[in-house]
Amino acid sequence: MENRVKLTTWIKDILIFLALLTFIIPVPVRFSVPAVEIKLGDKDFLEHRTIAVRGWYKISIFSPCRFWGRIIIFGYPETLNRMTEIEVDADQGCPLVYKLEDGTRCCFGDFHAGFAFRRIAIAVFERKEDGGSFSSRNGRCLVARAKSYEGAVKVLKAYNIVSHK
Repeated sequence: MENRVKLTTWIKDILIFLALLTFIIPVPVRFSVPAVEIKLGDKDFLEHRTIAVRGWYKISIFSPCRFWGRIIIFGYPETLNRMTEIEVDADQGCPLVYKLEDGTRCCFGDFHAGFAFRRIAIAVFERKEDGGSFSSRNGRCLVARAKSYEGAVKVLKAYNIVSHK
């Protein structure tokens, strides 16, 4: 009986130690997920994309989780460049900024993701000479794991990217 109590205590201590390490040591992240690209205001526009996430993810309780690495959207060559470190905050979103080969910075869009990248949505900025912007009326959006326009809009509503649909 006494050995069982010791074993249970050791297992509990190891699990607590591993849980604490999760908040100290970044976790490697490497996955690809299917996504759809939609254009708000055009229900017939639907293109299939793949979002690849490669890097390190650090979980935080009191502040947004941090990610450093690369988020590549196949079909957008600018996302193959080096990306700035981001803080993943599902409520606020964060800009996806890439450093282009000529040294300029390209703000690709506004990135939203749930805890551990559960639901990914990206509001893609339109490129203009004075920067970029997103139109909630006819802008493009990428939504991971969505299969239809309606499913994508449902996720975009959850992140408050769109409200009028």
